[in-house]
Amino acid sequence: MLSLGGCAGAVVAVLMAIGTPASAADEACQRDLLGVEVCAGTTTSGFDVLGEAAQHAQGQGATAVAAGLAPPDTVSVDRWAPACSGNGPLGGDLMCAEATTCPQGGTFVRYFHWVLTYQLPEYTLVRIAQLASQCRAAPPGGDATVTPDLVLREMRRLPLRGGSVIVEPHPTTLVNFATAFAVQTTAQAFTVTLLGQSVQVLASPTRYLYVFGDGATFGPTADAGSRYPNPSVTHTYRQPAEVLARVDITYRGEFRVAGGPWIPVPGTVTITGTEVPLRIRQAPSVLVAG
Repeated sequence: MLSLGGCAGAVVAVLMAIGTPASAADEACQRDLLGVEVCAGTTTSGFDVLGEAAQHAQGQGATAVAAGLAPPDTVSVDRWAPACSGNGPLGGDLMCAEATTCPQGGTFVRYFHWVLTYQLPEYTLVRIAQLASQCRAAPPGGDATVTPDLVLREMRRLPLRGGSVIVEPHPTTLVNFATAFAVQTTAQAFTVTLLGQSVQVLASPTRYLYVFGDGATFGPTADAGSRYPNPSVTHTYRQPAEVLARVDITYRGEFRVAGGPWIPVPGTVTITGTEVPLRIRQAPSVLVAG
């Protein structure tokens, strides 16, 4: 379970710190320079924030105060999960007997606690800190909100496929002939993890841009074309050449979190199509007696 924290306002090098859970629930805590509350007894594999950390971040190409640059905007997300093997900072909410051995008894459960820090605006994970585990009747807070804008950013990273381009005739067509173009594509489904939550993303093709390779284009259009004998998208080449034709596809998305309702994604993602080689030839003239 995740809850959304505030943006860090202090300057700091970008760190990646991963720790092991502590057993005490009420140890003294303080906020580090990323704005993350770190409790005494927390073990991390990071560096001293004011010393080696800045040098390490520069060596990794990260933004650091020591370089005289402003730090990136960040947002911190708390993740809680039962203290069971298989549950981690990026997923898993299994329950096990070991998590139910709290001294309070009853419905109390021991929870792992992580703080995940993301760099805005791309929500790039830059830091994971594991804090002291706690026995609680329920994990605090609710799930962090997965927004449509965040899903759109994720869609731009997904391996969306271009469709299969059909050209008729192919691989050779003729000058002054209506060459047909079509594209075969379908909606593509993905399951990704965003802010520690399982998100289903459905990308559907909506618009097509036909690039004929001779400088001419058609679209964007909702017409995916069709084959002979009834082509809906054609192009007439005017001179012999060898060209590379393609169809660029624009996808619109929708998503749902943990099996909830589908939510539309604002904006679109356009995938450049695979180029198809095509030869254009002049038909020979034939004299017919008449």
